[in-house]
Amino acid sequence: KMVFLEDVPASWNRVSGTVREVIYMGETTKYVVGVGDEPVRVKQQNRLGAARPKLGDAVTVAWQVEDGRILAEPG
Repeated sequence: KMVFLEDVPASWNRVSGTVREVIYMGETTKYVVGVGDEPVRVKQQNRLGAARPKLGDAVTVAWQVEDGRILAEPG
């Protein structure tokens, strides 16, 4: 589970980037965050009090170490 945080616990993974896309989908919003040349996709449930970054915002995306997975590129 990835989340937008400003104060990230030291034990969590994190990357910083810029919001490139915001796609409102009713109950959730999908974000594409540019981290260097790589896109990071984040899906967030729309709920009261949740951070709602806007296009062009600088953000930090964070996740707990046990939630991380390494995926091989196809081919």
